[in-house]
Amino acid sequence: MENVLTMITDLVTTSSDNVAIQGVPQKRIQLRKAWVHHDVPKLTQLLTEAEADPSESGQAFVFEVKGTLEALDGDYAVATTLFRDALSRYEKIDDAYGKADALRAIGYIQARTGDSDGAYSTLKQSLAAAEAGNYTASIGNACLQLGWHAMTTRSDRNLALEFYQRAYQCGQECRDTYLTISALTQLGELYHSGESYDKSIEVLNEAVELADAYGVPSLRMNAFNTRGMVYSMAGMFPEALNSFMSAYQVAVDDADKSNQIVCAANISICQNSLGDLDQAEHWGKLADDLAERYELRNHWALTDLILADVFEKKENFEHAIRHARAAAQLCKSRKDESGYCTAQCVITRCLINQGAIEQAGQEFSSIDPSALFDVNFVGDWWLTSARLKSAQGDHEAANADAIRALEEAEKAVRPNDRSIAYAVLRDLAHKRNDLEGYVRYNKLYLDLEEEIRGAAVKTRIAVQAKESELAKEREARERERALLYGALPKDIADRMLAGEVVSGDVYPSAAVMFIDVVNFTSHSQSMHPREVTQILEHLFSMVDQHCEHHHVSKIKTIGDAYLAVAFPLSDDHDAMQGASTAHELRITQVALQVMQHGLSWPDGSPVQVRIGLHTGTVVAGVIGTQRLQYDVWGDTVNTASRMESTSEPGRIHASDVFAQALAQHDSPYVCTPRGTIDVKGRGSMQAYWVEAP
Repeated sequence: MENVLTMITDLVTTSSDNVAIQGVPQKRIQLRKAWVHHDVPKLTQLLTEAEADPSESGQAFVFEVKGTLEALDGDYAVATTLFRDALSRYEKIDDAYGKADALRAIGYIQARTGDSDGAYSTLKQSLAAAEAGNYTASIGNACLQLGWHAMTTRSDRNLALEFYQRAYQCGQECRDTYLTISALTQLGELYHSGESYDKSIEVLNEAVELADAYGVPSLRMNAFNTRGMVYSMAGMFPEALNSFMSAYQVAVDDADKSNQIVCAANISICQNSLGDLDQAEHWGKLADDLAERYELRNHWALTDLILADVFEKKENFEHAIRHARAAAQLCKSRKDESGYCTAQCVITRCLINQGAIEQAGQEFSSIDPSALFDVNFVGDWWLTSARLKSAQGDHEAANADAIRALEEAEKAVRPNDRSIAYAVLRDLAHKRNDLEGYVRYNKLYLDLEEEIRGAAVKTRIAVQAKESELAKEREARERERALLYGALPKDIADRMLAGEVVSGDVYPSAAVMFIDVVNFTSHSQSMHPREVTQILEHLFSMVDQHCEHHHVSKIKTIGDAYLAVAFPLSDDHDAMQGASTAHELRITQVALQVMQHGLSWPDGSPVQVRIGLHTGTVVAGVIGTQRLQYDVWGDTVNTASRMESTSEPGRIHASDVFAQALAQHDSPYVCTPRGTIDVKGRGSMQAYWVEAP
């Protein structure tokens, strides 16, 4: 089943959500995402938009989108022709970004169809094109695919590490979160294959936490999925199942059709490994049903292979053969030799178990071993060949093939496959009356099984120790997060947690509000301190709620005074231009609601407040190191304070600038002229009373 895991890993390689990436055209981000998520409607939309663009670049993009659609449909020959047409057009206009992406697509198809050397050469050309244009994101994505190629087809762990680390650096440099997380997940797999379990779990947890922080569903799904795969390869199937279940839930919540299938497939494989074949069948059928319902043909072979393996283990050979034949037909049509080999090997083994030896030989002979480039599939072929020849009575030839299978398992550093090969060689020695060979291979088998169990225990201990260490670090970070969110506005805390230095933010237009309790000192002198605290707590808690509801940021309280600011909302286009009154309206709503608080002093008299409003430029930033505080400065803040201090009990006092801003945008609120007043530090100013309509 590890061969199927390899196929799934291929299906969840780099993509990018519709998020800003420095220097990457938006249409390329959308194309990459649509390809990975098999989003044909989105690709069709991109094609329509591209066809309406008469420029040479636009027409080249048409061929690129058409090639993507053909690749998803499994017609790799047509897709390659279209991508080469796109490449030719990009070369004519010297579009380095287009060249890099077209070459990367061609290299991907070459890798999928078994042209290992061609894929590596093409991907290197893609990297060179990206480097020539200094396109960091494209460099990183090329390195990501080259790293996968170096690991799976060349078994060169050091080269793969070099490529993955560069991809990670590129992702951080251009702020491509998906690239960063994809590089981390691939590094996690790489470290695990080298038995660096602590490093593996560490980088995968970093990927999960980074995905959680950015809240992009596909990032979280990929991180959970890859962590589950690493747990599976470590034999930690309950932990793997939890990760896969988390990934599936994210895919369902995000209505991500393609990844619902991938996640359900992973859960089926995990249940298979846990020995729960009924659950494995349930999740395998779910993945298969989803693939058919959504007509995602690229997944049909995967789901059929998973079900074929389950039914083979259940000894339901008829069902196993039916699903394996369906997978073989699909893989053959799109020249996927590795998938075809896996399917035909299942059919061969099932026919052997049914006693149909001649038919098994015919099925097996359809596999072209020279087209297999991944050592995992080569080993499976040799092992199946050994079983077939043994069933045909040629135990000597079977023994030679089993030895080749053992060599491939050793080359791929796969102890479980070595164990299977030892068992087959032991049984063949018995059939060949080779007592010495039987004793030797039986000892090797038993020793390796003990070694695998011991390694599994060590792995669990190492991973659990790292998990415990990381859990403590997460708890510490969560405490820090809670403190930040308690002390700072949410958007500011988010920026600080992302590593940003929040200092010197300039807002061309922001609305400032000061609230002050009238005669607070005289009332509080005759009250118990607890009563004073309770009145302020009730009043300010109510103001907090109104501010939160209207997206107004509480800045601080000073004694019986309250300072709040309505900043422009990031999704308000006019506000981003510094010209909208959306923030003045929001803060006026808060001010009017505060006036309706209904609180009273112990003697029964109403608690009255004065409110001052002004709008203009403010500077904001986080100050302090021990007790952080987000504060605002500038003449706008000072003027709002003067509006409050010159107001009257129970009234909202606003500057002429604030009143004019409300009037210009058909505000429902009434601004009554107060006349000219003297303001400390400002001289004479026109002021207004703000009232509800």
